[in-house]
Amino acid sequence: MQEHTALDRAVHIEENGIQMYGIFCGFNGGVDVARFVMNRMVYEVFKDRPITKSMSVQEVKDALLKKFHTVDMRYLQTVDDDLTERLVLMDDPVGNADRISVLNAKVRKGTTVFVVLRVDRHIYVLNCGTSLGLAVRSDRSMVRLNLRVHDNDDPGEYERLEKLNIDPLTVHRPTRALGDYFRRNLFEEKEEFVGAKGNPVISEPDLYHWEIDETWKYLILLSDGVLQNLKDCGVEDITAEVQERLQVDISVRSTAQGLVDAFGRKHDIAYCRNDFADHVSNRREEMTVIFVQLWDANKFADSVSSSSYTENSLDASLPQVETGPLVPYVDITTLTPRIRAELDELLSY
Repeated sequence: MQEHTALDRAVHIEENGIQMYGIFCGFNGGVDVARFVMNRMVYEVFKDRPITKSMSVQEVKDALLKKFHTVDMRYLQTVDDDLTERLVLMDDPVGNADRISVLNAKVRKGTTVFVVLRVDRHIYVLNCGTSLGLAVRSDRSMVRLNLRVHDNDDPGEYERLEKLNIDPLTVHRPTRALGDYFRRNLFEEKEEFVGAKGNPVISEPDLYHWEIDETWKYLILLSDGVLQNLKDCGVEDITAEVQERLQVDISVRSTAQGLVDAFGRKHDIAYCRNDFADHVSNRREEMTVIFVQLWDANKFADSVSSSSYTENSLDASLPQVETGPLVPYVDITTLTPRIRAELDELLSY
């Protein structure tokens, strides 16, 4: 069995009556980027001039966008020295090839960001990348929380890239992300982007606001890997696919795992039957699902992340929240001692 390091990071946490749910999908080896961005988003939302229930809708939207851009800036600061060193070494690319290769591996890492913030009867959805949020209503109808994902299949992203004199098909998902500096700051070095008028990949998120009532029963957050695996299998309507999987009774403790298992089996079957030979890889993309029950005093939630070859069984790598009050989960690393202490205090409640 080949070892595979999970790149997704997920968080569900509550503080002062505000709930935050997030999926951060690292790519190009970006597990540390996903972890850093997740930690900083938690800190920005809950500790550094925190978002509060007294804010207006517009104030929350403005604050969430500002905090996202602060996190983007903070991550850039962590690799700024690497970018500067690389610029100097490029004066002699042959003689400095080994060191440049090491730096290249660092600056190409990136992560998508998908954050759902619930403040009373308001849901705020921030998306920079290729994850998807859905809401299930009491009549089992589905609401798509983010109307688009950022890849070259999206008409808006396709048009944006064309206007930059870039062939959209050369920009693989995601087309919006944090990090990924080879396709941002250094894009002119790439042959396929010669003549481009701007960055192929940008860090501008979409932000959505929904006002909810008691007919909104559940939230389901799906990572990039879920969407990609289903696309590989020929699924065009992700919302309908999820809706079909939820026709059976919904159990908070098993829904996230059940969705991951069902999507994994679908990919396995497509690969084994060779239904989509030109599209289906023998490796499933890592999948993360967060399932949230709304309006319950205990605020049940469940999160599952899994990754494997098709011949391997699924391996749940994130904790599942069992019956009872929502247990906050966040992976705390790469933080300053002060921020780490504040987050430790937050998570101890």
